[in-house]
Amino acid sequence: MCKSWPLAYVGDGIEEPLPDHLLRTACLTSCLFKGNAEVLLKRWGRKWDSEQILWLLGFLHDIGKISNAYREGCRSGRVSFSLHEYVSSLIVYKSGDILLERDVDLGDQLKVLANAIVRHHSAMIDRDPVSILRSSILGKVASSISKVLGSIEEGVLESILVEGLKEVRHESLLRNSMLQALRELKQLPHTRLGQLMSNFRVKGELWLVSGLTGFLVVADNIVANSARRIGDDGFTPIYISLWIRELKDKLSRCYYCFEVVGF
Repeated sequence: MCKSWPLAYVGDGIEEPLPDHLLRTACLTSCLFKGNAEVLLKRWGRKWDSEQILWLLGFLHDIGKISNAYREGCRSGRVSFSLHEYVSSLIVYKSGDILLERDVDLGDQLKVLANAIVRHHSAMIDRDPVSILRSSILGKVASSISKVLGSIEEGVLESILVEGLKEVRHESLLRNSMLQALRELKQLPHTRLGQLMSNFRVKGELWLVSGLTGFLVVADNIVANSARRIGDDGFTPIYISLWIRELKDKLSRCYYCFEVVGF
């Protein structure tokens, strides 16, 4: 049984608090890749604050894990968090839709971030949008995601957002739009969720999305490694070791990110 909730990881005798993981990943993503993101955003004509974009990317990437639907795995001592990246991305994307009516630029930011977040586990079998969005399985996937969304407590989401967005510009606007997005998503039939997920088929902005996804994947895995979480695919630990070696100098300047804790 899990000692607390929400959690980012449950397995191998480890229970990593979700707030800790989100804050550390947000911190490390923005610390490691601020300069890279500035170049990427400039290349795509986006006059966005690269540090804030990366913070939001890192903080929101696993927000879907707060769902009580995942707690069933606590009984076995291992939680899979199946399709959590789609749950997270739907909340962020729908929030972007809502914000378009008040702040077009901020809404656009969230939609791009949602498309990066949904791809941060794409290396895993049948987790990438190309596979998930096949018409033959989309209905079943959307139905599963609908149940996960329905088990998210709005109060829990709000408490996490308050902590993670407190230093972010437009904090209140972002937080309220995400809470509204959750409420609206819960009301949608799974067929409409499937239609909404079709927006994760990126074409024109694929390189921008791919670049942001890459930043997130590296930071996310380094943070997970710091919590002694070990990938079971045989390849992830090798990549993490490589990234740590290549980013050694940058990581030495981002040490404070590993001291960031949740609440």
